[in-house]
Amino acid sequence: KGVLCRDCIHSGNRIERDMNGEFFMCWCRFEEWAQFLRRPHVCNHYQVGEPIKDEPDPWDHHKPRQ
Repeated sequence: KGVLCRDCIHSGNRIERDMNGEFFMCWCRFEEWAQFLRRPHVCNHYQVGEPIKDEPDPWDHHKPRQ
């Protein structure tokens, strides 16, 4: 199977569900656009772990990013 975006701690802002009710897209704090959770990991920011539930929304410009 390999390492997927859904296994990364930065995939916490999950936004779209498929027909089975499972999330398949998320916002990543390091990407400009939403990412597919089932995409093989290809970035340098990947960290294995439970997704952080309170990742900042990349479109919310009123909150400072950490």
